[in-house]
Amino acid sequence: MMHLLNLSGDEMEALVEHREKLDVELERLRENWMELEAEIEGTERALNIIDKIIGKTEVCY
Repeated sequence: MMHLLNLSGDEMEALVEHREKLDVELERLRENWMELEAEIEGTERALNIIDKIIGKTEVCY
């Protein structure tokens, strides 16, 4: 069952402003997430290449 809230105009405006701020923050976090995913992929590729080099290299003493 849905209950209706009795909000004043000021309270409603504050709620809308808060929601807008959260939307902006969510978009910023999503952009950061995509940048981090790209960075992770690049680091994983570098590690894979290093592992292949290490696996094919003889150690000389």
